[in-house]
Amino acid sequence: MQNLNATKWKCNGDGMTYNFTQLGNDLYVVGVGNNCYNVGFGTINPNDATILFKWADTPNSAGMGNHGICFLDASQNNVITKKNGSPTFGIGNFTKI
Repeated sequence: MQNLNATKWKCNGDGMTYNFTQLGNDLYVVGVGNNCYNVGFGTINPNDATILFKWADTPNSAGMGNHGICFLDASQNNVITKKNGSPTFGIGNFTKI
């Protein structure tokens, strides 16, 4: 499992930049870009590096009201892959920047 603490990621699905903070198996995320802002919280399964991720757009976001759950795979270094999730979470894979 890669260390996600204090890392920055670019999403190829929505073009936004995401800042990750990992504390133990908890993951906190802030996303900014394309006039959108969102926050999220995830729980990392240390056995397979799967992240159960809950997110929501903030009030000043162009996508205000969007929220949901998705599952991410962080088992490969420098890449996080979306496995499944809410259709309103328009992300694809993340690449570490």
